[in-house]
Amino acid sequence: MKEEEIYVKLFGFGSPTTFYSWKKDPKRLAIKLLEKYFTKEDLEEFLETGKINKMENIQHLGSFISYIVDINNTIVDKTTVDNKDELSLFLIKTIVEFKDSSFFSNYPDDVFDEFIDFVLNNTKEQNKKVLLQIPHKINKDTFYMYVQNIELLDDYKYNEPYVYSNFIK
Repeated sequence: MKEEEIYVKLFGFGSPTTFYSWKKDPKRLAIKLLEKYFTKEDLEEFLETGKINKMENIQHLGSFISYIVDINNTIVDKTTVDNKDELSLFLIKTIVEFKDSSFFSNYPDDVFDEFIDFVLNNTKEQNKKVLLQIPHKINKDTFYMYVQNIELLDDYKYNEPYVYSNFIK
């Protein structure tokens, strides 16, 4: 489908001439917006199906990230630490390291035992007490889902430098 055909259908223009005059008019930003953020294939897909699959997937990803954030918050809220924000970021960092370590075998049934071994072998003494509370505060399957998808939170929350006063390896 040609570019002008797409926009004629999207905007209900009577002819391609209207599309070209809109495209040239600096006050008509809708076409610039669509061109900047959507490919020709995206717009064709929308015209054919009424949706754009990659946008649908982004919407589902947002819900899933919220779910993983909720798991993180549940773990943090159930611990006996005063500075919950600091613990939250430290927990994400620790889980990322755990997932990348040789301790993590990727078997859901072993995730708690492996995490405990990781904490005992790789964490400063003052942090062990807090981290070892986790297996007693959350369901194993939920924790496994959290570990499997921790990169979502690593990008979401752990991008900025942060000082860990009590939670430093």
